[in-house]
Amino acid sequence: MKTIARHYNHDIHVIGAGPSGLASAIAAVSNRNADVLVSDAKDIPGKNVVCSGLFSNNIYKSMNKLGVDISKSKIWDIYGSTIRLPDGLTLRIQKQNPIASVHDRLVFDYLLYERAKQLGVSFEFNKRINSIQQNDAKTIIAADGPTSFISKIYGLPSIKKYILAGQFIEKYDSRVFDSKLVHLFIDTQIMPGFFGWLIPHNEHTAEYGFGIDLSYHINGMVAFRNFIKRYFPSMKDIFDKKDIHFALIPLSLRPKTYYLGVGNKSMNYNKSNNFPNLIVVGDAAGHTKATTGGGVVLNTQIGYLAGKYYDNPLLYELIWKKEFGIVFKIHAQINRIFHKQQSQINKLIHSLKEKGVEQFLIKYGDMD
Repeated sequence: MKTIARHYNHDIHVIGAGPSGLASAIAAVSNRNADVLVSDAKDIPGKNVVCSGLFSNNIYKSMNKLGVDISKSKIWDIYGSTIRLPDGLTLRIQKQNPIASVHDRLVFDYLLYERAKQLGVSFEFNKRINSIQQNDAKTIIAADGPTSFISKIYGLPSIKKYILAGQFIEKYDSRVFDSKLVHLFIDTQIMPGFFGWLIPHNEHTAEYGFGIDLSYHINGMVAFRNFIKRYFPSMKDIFDKKDIHFALIPLSLRPKTYYLGVGNKSMNYNKSNNFPNLIVVGDAAGHTKATTGGGVVLNTQIGYLAGKYYDNPLLYELIWKKEFGIVFKIHAQINRIFHKQQSQINKLIHSLKEKGVEQFLIKYGDMD
């Protein structure tokens, strides 16, 4: 076999203009002066995103590295959280200073888009990519969401575990639910494998949300109704008035997040290996925390690595697993708590409270 010289339209084609894809594009240009095209099926970045926009303060470090000022997207500061059980027990962890913030995701994504565009990244919107062209780019970066059609084209192993999450925005009583805290509800009878939440967006409105592990085969709308009925009985008719937004969130990693194709200098071309290199990032790679379903901070950090090492997909995977593998492993282990019987969870939380876990977390904990 001989190496074939090929002409490519771009160095990188990023598919998906979410935080991970945009971070990849920004890093590729700022670090490598790469020629980058970003495609997205929507008409603007961040449109119709189902995400709470709740980020730990680690987001500022990630954004500073990308040269993005996200002060315009912040809408509320968060100082801690409560954990509520069906028997009425509540753990309360509140710091003196904010440890997280809620952001408008449409504005947040648009700020990343503006930074990428400023650096010279090319964009095409209303463009759904359903095939791969051999001469399109040296490397494809798949940032096309949790079910990643691009990963399927390449035959990569699938993500095994998902939750179905739902949410809506509505008024809340800040006299009952402290506006400085995120309020979590662990109730395995209603929400097996995950939990419910109330996240204040200001002193008057909040996001109501829930998640269930899909492996339990429970109807999502029924579970959401039961959650609201039990914990917010005055809102039991809200589903007749509100549009409820649902989304899949991966809770396990894609076993492989790269493919060495024609664009790799170390590879010899043959007819069975005629795709460009592939790197998978963000939700498409399962880069979310199994404890909270959050992923934007990790998405942008790992997306940065994807852009920096775009021409060496294997090195990209080795580095992100070395730097972040233990993080995903710890979150996956904690997630197992949500699969225990409610009586076991109650016993655990009561024991932790008696042992002073609240004061420990106030002193040493972060948002996660």
